[in-house]
Amino acid sequence: MTLTRVLLSLPVERLDLRDQVHTILRTEIIRGRLEAGERLHVGRLADRLGVSPTPVKEALSRLTAEGLVKLGARGGTFVTQPTPASIDEIFELRELLEQFAAERAMAVISDHDLNDLTTLAESLKSRVNPDGSLAYEGFSSDDIAFHNVLVGLAGNERLVRMYQDLHAYTIVARSYYQFRTKAPGNDVDSRIRVYHEHMAIVAALRANDAAALRAAITEHLTAVRRFSHRAAALFATQALSGDS
Repeated sequence: MTLTRVLLSLPVERLDLRDQVHTILRTEIIRGRLEAGERLHVGRLADRLGVSPTPVKEALSRLTAEGLVKLGARGGTFVTQPTPASIDEIFELRELLEQFAAERAMAVISDHDLNDLTTLAESLKSRVNPDGSLAYEGFSSDDIAFHNVLVGLAGNERLVRMYQDLHAYTIVARSYYQFRTKAPGNDVDSRIRVYHEHMAIVAALRANDAAALRAAITEHLTAVRRFSHRAAALFATQALSGDS
């Protein structure tokens, strides 16, 4: 993919410009519109957004600190590409943080919160088409919302920010795989299984069962980790073949 595509239809307002540019670029990476391994040209991004290069440079610096962007060995700035080692590191931390947050959430969660999580989980299922293909952006948004709500219920803002950065990295891998593998039907069972994994988390919360909650989170994240490794393998194969 190239950067000649329109990044977002929404105009960039002048208020809090640096934050808005950062949010736009972060969203485009997470949604897969800026792919893993893609080079990011400051001038082209600035022209597309109608801003000067300065807020773009600042946004890329923040994205580098978040792990979504990296500097190339020979110069240039690129969307971070998944590797087996980085995926394992991320998921080890995700599991620890999400289990800790979910157990804290269990002590304060309300019926309204549980209903919200149930609605988001059910929405994941509705995003799977009969042929196994996905309404991907909706699926990704629902998944992000589910985990953000769950972790947010812990009531720890620093924890939420740490978790969101980790989650964003795994979404980059998932987005890359999704947009580079177009054959529908191959993953219909695993995509429906994602719904059941989320519902198992909700059921454990509803039952106030900490052991079941930890097990449900581990099962879900183990499955997502396997999927992310497939993305890393695909990226490595296409990098070797020169496909981009």
